[in-house]
Amino acid sequence: MNTSDSTKHLLISILLILLFVPAATLSAQHFEGEITYEFTDVTDGSTDTLNMLVAENRLVLRGNVRQYVDFPLFRDTITIRTDRNDLLIHTETAVAAVNLGELSTILRQFMNNSGNAQQPQTADTDRLAERTYLTETTETRRIHGMRARKFILHDREIENRETHLWLADADINWGALLQPVNDLLSTFGGGTSLSSVPWELSMTPLLAEDYVGGELRAKVEATQFQSRRLSADEKDIPEGKQQISLFQLMMMMQN
Repeated sequence: MNTSDSTKHLLISILLILLFVPAATLSAQHFEGEITYEFTDVTDGSTDTLNMLVAENRLVLRGNVRQYVDFPLFRDTITIRTDRNDLLIHTETAVAAVNLGELSTILRQFMNNSGNAQQPQTADTDRLAERTYLTETTETRRIHGMRARKFILHDREIENRETHLWLADADINWGALLQPVNDLLSTFGGGTSLSSVPWELSMTPLLAEDYVGGELRAKVEATQFQSRRLSADEKDIPEGKQQISLFQLMMMMQN
C-alpha cells in the first residue's frame, strides 16, 4: 500500500472510531438534518464523499458505503432504523427491510455450518487505539457555527505523523445510531468495530487533517452541516419503491 492509500485508510479509521464509539449520555435535543463528509487525498488531489441524513432514530448513509464498512450486503445507500432494529438496503428500484436480530442469527448459523466459527479478525480500527495517543490543545474555532476543540492524534509507529482533529458537540448520539450495525458486524467479523478511545465520546468530527513531517497529506472535512427536518421518504421506505425481502435482495445481487 502506498503512502497516499495508507493516509486515506488511517483517516477513514479515525472518522469511523469517532462515529462508532457510544456516547456517554443522550442529548436532550437530537440533531436532525444533513451532513456531508469529503475525504481528500492531498498528494494526488482525489476526493470521495459520504453523505449522511441524521435524526434521533435514523441514520442514512449515501455514497461508497462499502469503502468504509466491509459488509457484502451494503449498497450505496443504507438506512439504520434503531427504533425498529432494522436496516433498509436500497437499490435503484427497491428497498429490503432487514431485521438485524434475524440477520445476526442467520449469519451465525451460516458461519457454524461452514466451519467458519472462529473469532473475527482484528480490524484496523481495533489497533488504532493501541498505536495512537491523543492530546488536547487550547485551540478552538468556529466551524458550521459550532465551537470546535482541537485535538492531536499521535502515531506511535510513525513518529513524524500527527492528525489534527476538530471536534464539536453537535447533539448527535452516534453510539445509539450505530450500535445495531456494530452488533451485526461483530457477528459477521466485518472491517469495523467499536473501540475505546481517550476523548469526549459525545463529540462529532468536523475536520481531520493528517500531517507527515509537517506536510498535509490528507483530510476529512464536514463540508455540509445543515439542520432541517427530514421527510418521511428520507427516513423510511420511499414512496414508489418496492419493498423486498432479504432473500430477494440476495437473488438480485447474484444476477
